[in-house]
Amino acid sequence: MTPEPLVRLRGVVRRYSAGGTITAALQNVDLDVSEGELLAVIGPSGSGKTTLMGVIGGLDTADSGSVVVDQTDVTALRGEALAAYRLRTVGFVFQSPGLMPLMTALENIALPLQLMGKDPSEAEALARDALDLVGLEARGRHRAFELSGGEQQRVALARALAKSPRLLLADEPTGQLDSETSAAIVELIRSVRGRMTIIVATHDDAVAAMADRTVLIEDGRLIVASAAGAGE
Repeated sequence: MTPEPLVRLRGVVRRYSAGGTITAALQNVDLDVSEGELLAVIGPSGSGKTTLMGVIGGLDTADSGSVVVDQTDVTALRGEALAAYRLRTVGFVFQSPGLMPLMTALENIALPLQLMGKDPSEAEALARDALDLVGLEARGRHRAFELSGGEQQRVALARALAKSPRLLLADEPTGQLDSETSAAIVELIRSVRGRMTIIVATHDDAVAAMADRTVLIEDGRLIVASAAGAGE
């Protein structure tokens, strides 16, 4: 029996209205992502990549269709249940790190863990382990604003990984980084492949090249799904 995909979208539509104009950001999107898969979503700016990530992660709501992640119907979640899904099931890494500037790197990672119910000492230990994973154990006591852009993005990745999420969503994680720092982020993502399901929206050829599979989105429609093996 074929195992159920961790992520399954069927007939997902998302429209936005601005100035009396309706824009279809997603048009009847069907997508399956297997457990442990690293999927790259590519496409031009405005093609729907970020909207796709948003509806999967529970940051946006589909107008119609279904989004099921880890056997949970995300489109049916509201309020605390939706917040719990975002906190416990999904790890997010965005183009902008989104750290609290006056909090230390350790505190930025430990806070979501405490919100999950970890006691402060356990949360700090997990935060230290995550910082070690991304090579920033020596920067843990530095406030976020004291870190370079690349270091902040590595802390953001550590924050997502510390939760051990079932699903990691990375939206243009190298979009604001120089080539050397981008390469480091790519290697970090590569190092955790297989531990969790990963979906990366990207313009970066190096990120797409490491994926098990690549899908192309244009004008809100999935156009092409490449064969697995790109990340060999």
